[in-house]
Amino acid sequence: MGKMKKDPDPGVILGWAAVLVLLVDILVNFGDWTELLWFCTITTALLAYALFRKNALVMTLCLIMSVPAQILWVVDFFLYMAGHGMGRTELLAHCGPLIFWGSLVIHTFVIPVSFWGVRRLGFHPRALGWAVLYGAAILLASYYTTPPFKNVNCVFFSCDGLDPGGGYWAHFWVETFFQSLGVAVVSFFIFRFLFRGGLVKEVHAEHA
Repeated sequence: MGKMKKDPDPGVILGWAAVLVLLVDILVNFGDWTELLWFCTITTALLAYALFRKNALVMTLCLIMSVPAQILWVVDFFLYMAGHGMGRTELLAHCGPLIFWGSLVIHTFVIPVSFWGVRRLGFHPRALGWAVLYGAAILLASYYTTPPFKNVNCVFFSCDGLDPGGGYWAHFWVETFFQSLGVAVVSFFIFRFLFRGGLVKEVHAEHA
């Protein structure tokens, strides 16, 4: 008898889909290096890694960080289509259809796929510390290496607002840095409760 033909691994398929989404986003924003620092770009790359490597720790990090960071982008898209957007999607619409739709895809991809991945691999109880470090690193890098008019990861002013021309330091520390990391902590414990029956056992943690 011939060898049984294996069914394709859905995780690998989604991993390649993540790579495709990432490449499309980079190509439509080609020439703008600051695009590489956006949360959705880096997290999509991490998601692809987690899918290929079946890494529960990184998958959990992607989930608990992407929900608070990207859910408003998804909500605003539907509000914008209904004529009642908050502003962030409208700004993207002025950048042309390629950037608009590319941004929509990358913002809506990570949440459902990382949720599926955590259900499959388990929720890693040690993801919180790594998530906080990850979030802090992205925010600090965005603030100290990019110009205010780019407003990468909304570190200089509100995602839905216009450049006020100043007050960036206060906005970053008061309204972005500590609030964002605080929300990430809350997100961790909410999902830890939701996935309490599927926690990754500590004995397997080093291999997750």
